[in-house]
Amino acid sequence: MAFKDTERNDLIRKFEGMLRNKETVHFAEDAYEDIIAFYSEKGKFKEALKACNIALTQYPFSTDFKLEKAQLLLYIGNYDQALEMIESVEVLQPYDLDTCLLKSNALCFLGKFDEAIETLDKVLEFHQESADEIYFSLGLVYQNWGKLEEAVECFKETILRNISHEPATFELTYALESLNKLSEGVKFYEKIIDNEPYSHLAWYYLGEIHDRMSKQAEALQAFEYATLIKDDFSDAYFGMGTAYMNLGEYLKAREVFQKVLDIDQDEDPETYCHLAATYEKLGNYHQAIEYYRKAIRSDALWDEAWYGVGSCLYAQEKWFEALSVFKKATELNPDNPTYWLALADTEYEFGNLFSAIDAYQNAAELDPFNANIWLNWSFVYHEQGNSEKALNVIEEGLEELPDDPSLLYRQIAYLMSMGSYKEAFNRLEIALALHYDQHILLYDFFDDLEVQKALFKIIQQYKAL
Repeated sequence: MAFKDTERNDLIRKFEGMLRNKETVHFAEDAYEDIIAFYSEKGKFKEALKACNIALTQYPFSTDFKLEKAQLLLYIGNYDQALEMIESVEVLQPYDLDTCLLKSNALCFLGKFDEAIETLDKVLEFHQESADEIYFSLGLVYQNWGKLEEAVECFKETILRNISHEPATFELTYALESLNKLSEGVKFYEKIIDNEPYSHLAWYYLGEIHDRMSKQAEALQAFEYATLIKDDFSDAYFGMGTAYMNLGEYLKAREVFQKVLDIDQDEDPETYCHLAATYEKLGNYHQAIEYYRKAIRSDALWDEAWYGVGSCLYAQEKWFEALSVFKKATELNPDNPTYWLALADTEYEFGNLFSAIDAYQNAAELDPFNANIWLNWSFVYHEQGNSEKALNVIEEGLEELPDDPSLLYRQIAYLMSMGSYKEAFNRLEIALALHYDQHILLYDFFDDLEVQKALFKIIQQYKAL
């Protein structure tokens, strides 16, 4: 029995009071289940384990609590102890599905993959009604073992038995992508569709595979077929919206994202953000901000919405307002380099040079392979007349991205700004050999027409060689 929020809160207070006062209070089994679930949902696995141990003192023969304890031991990394607990239950119920699935997880954590496979193969004989879950677990074991081909076959078997098994479709895509065989996924879903042409889920998953392959037109068509079969299939409409966005069809994207909201009849922050992006892409920043703020009202911790508001304010050169929301985005998700780059650019525009440099540094540490971070960071120094520091930043970026044309040509620009023409022309020769078509980046950097003419002559001389 699941407890209501007020009942659960009273239950937790009573349990924690028992612990504080070192009392012994007898709780019903379902009460202990709810207490353990409460702590587990919050990621407080040690507290959940303590509750489980107390439950076992009152219900020592409960296999459910023993398996719950084993699961919690796995969560905190006590794999051997967890396996020992599971095997004590397995003696009593050797072919129990939950016991065997949990045992395979423990064996997998311990690197005993062959034993995990053996355990699952054994239970498969006795639980054909749950074959989809068993094949899925087999796939996960093979995946962790590094045997992706075998994992793919198991995930396919899961989907063939249960097309609604969403985790299996996700893992199949991941495994095929790792093998660089996404086209195999297309053939797999097309074969299902040949047998079941009105399977809206098969069409939807086909669309997702096409999307992963960046085939947006094909993805759009598959998603659209899914909606024709099931006209209230909001996930497929969402997929259509994403495909339209990637195709630059922002008005059509807006229409289907609105359809998602109409179907689901809830305030989903992700959908609000995507709808906002359709307005942002078309320069309607006021309306975009309205929808981003709706996302925030729906979930104040939705960092993408805060970032979206900041992007719209930045586009309108409202630096001060943009600063506060970008800071909020970095607070909510400090590991997102895009947020730090946006904050850095805004700090620079607002005139907070030291804060800008700190933010660029954070962005570069999180994503050293983003050339824009190094370019923008270096430009702060260049604008202050310190081309030497600007050059140092670019060279640091080149250590991470040695062949990036934007960094190579910016390095040349800074060398020229410093008067180091000989080295600049040597570097230019290398850059032209590697990325001739990108030499326009130099013209874009220098506004001076005379400098552009001189560069043009040098580049034409190289071209004539």
